[in-house]
Amino acid sequence: MTVSGVEGSGARYRAYLPWIVAFPFTVSGVIHLVHPSTFTGIVPHLLPWPTALVYLSGLAELICAIGLWRRDRWAGIAAAAVLVMIWPANLQDSITTQQGNNTLLQVLLWLRLPVQIPLIWLGLQSGRDPVQTSASYRHAVDLHGSVLRRLGVDWESGVLSMDLRVAEVDVVIHATGLRKLSVVWAFPGADSKPIERVDVGHEKLSIEMQGGGHIRVEAASIQMP
Repeated sequence: MTVSGVEGSGARYRAYLPWIVAFPFTVSGVIHLVHPSTFTGIVPHLLPWPTALVYLSGLAELICAIGLWRRDRWAGIAAAAVLVMIWPANLQDSITTQQGNNTLLQVLLWLRLPVQIPLIWLGLQSGRDPVQTSASYRHAVDLHGSVLRRLGVDWESGVLSMDLRVAEVDVVIHATGLRKLSVVWAFPGADSKPIERVDVGHEKLSIEMQGGGHIRVEAASIQMP
């Protein structure tokens, strides 16, 4: 029986890294649809219907951006695919710009090509839940013999608290910004069925009971001393 804490502030903030990709996708997607001529010139010359391709890529970026802002898993995979597909257009833009005299712009456009690699990695962090990956836990505390003593939920304020009894010591778990709660608790007394496992992440909590039963929580923040 273990309670696991996430590996620190790095794991905590990783969930928000996709927003770094969501912002430029949002801006670029809007420009694609509102002013497509900005991008038609960089569509690879071998491809037909450049304006239609600009509209499609802009729509794809906006769809991905919505998912990235929501930190959906599918959005990270889709954004990575979009970044790979638009790489030829960025290459074409870099080649075309060489015909001008703006040296700074030429350098920046060539630097943009390798920058897409970390953007792909940032996008792929979308929807990755540190609670579901054992490597995301740095330490574990033995909770052998612990029991759930109290569970309190205030949906109006979005607050959940629970008390665990661990070796004659009370441990309190506090969640704010409550979004989801699933409870399967089919036994008469709080002390009648001990806890099997407690996994605590920054936004998710899972408690498994011996012999069946669970409590699963999703919240904006979950704190445990």
